[in-house]
Amino acid sequence: EVALVVHSAAPGAVVRAMQRHRGSAGLQRDACRLFERLANSDSCETRLMECGVGEQVVEALRAHRSDKAVVRAALGALWNLTLAIPHKARFMQLEVGKDILDMLAAFKDHAELAGAGLGALSNLANCKGHDAALNELQAPRVVLQTMRALPDDAEVQREGSRCLGTLGFSPGSKVPLIKLGACQALADVLDNFSSSPRVCVEACRALGTLSSIGDEDLDSGLFAGVPQVCAALESRASVKGLSSPLAREACKALMQMAKARALRPGIMSTCLDVIMQTLRLGAHPQVDLFAVTAIHNLALDTANVVSLLRREAHEYVMKALTHHPRDPVVCVAVLETLACLCRGGERAASAALAKIGAADQIRRVL
Repeated sequence: EVALVVHSAAPGAVVRAMQRHRGSAGLQRDACRLFERLANSDSCETRLMECGVGEQVVEALRAHRSDKAVVRAALGALWNLTLAIPHKARFMQLEVGKDILDMLAAFKDHAELAGAGLGALSNLANCKGHDAALNELQAPRVVLQTMRALPDDAEVQREGSRCLGTLGFSPGSKVPLIKLGACQALADVLDNFSSSPRVCVEACRALGTLSSIGDEDLDSGLFAGVPQVCAALESRASVKGLSSPLAREACKALMQMAKARALRPGIMSTCLDVIMQTLRLGAHPQVDLFAVTAIHNLALDTANVVSLLRREAHEYVMKALTHHPRDPVVCVAVLETLACLCRGGERAASAALAKIGAADQIRRVL
């Protein structure tokens, strides 16, 4: 039914009505609400944009920027109209990013409006070059202010976390975001919404994105989130749970964090047992891949190798080979990790691997 409406003459007629009655807040509000509901698929979104809906929604937002109901409806429409890459580019040409940020700053105590605005902003940022442009408009600062103003709203925290992740894609944006307190904000999200996988998965994903920076850029005192990501992974420590998106994103975040030398001691002391428990269960090849790679990254610091061997990390790495012998990506990760342990541990590593018959298992897989 939605597709029938979208592909009829109705959207064009509504756009013309909005143009004739620009001063009617009620009409602009109801029209934006209609377009929010109609933009529920790529084909519908494209058809609406062809009818001039995007430009008209932006005009309604600007003309009625002090009307909370119109602003909420317009941001909701933009949230659904900014999914396709060509449409993101069109909205960036219209410079709607600044309008969204202005509305978030003006109505930061309105949860429903803030959730829609953050969702639209995240969609816009999720395209090459757009994140840098939005960072220049101080988007991270506004996002964090919005999240802090509404700490108990799940949608605001989920979309805010997603927004921080997309704004942190650019290499040059990660350190400024960390210095603004983004990692601590995401750690707080994981603490406060530990029972909500949909919220936690976005926070874990964003922490993983922000942590993929060079050691020279990372001051461990600026970084938070390792214990919370570990707790999120631990909360999914079952065969069924480890197949979930949250387990994948949490394990991936730990893998990224382990690349940073400054974070390795914290991961060794807090998370290694959870990573090995994940490998013991062998629930999902992608989760095991991230877990094995996390151990590989920890072993890059040769000071960790003896401790890893003492805690039998190599045995758990080999379990990934047992669980997924026909997955070439997992197998390569296991072999690279074993080689890294051998380089760092030399005789101790060779003896530990010989004791568990690693060579025979590797031959069988090959």
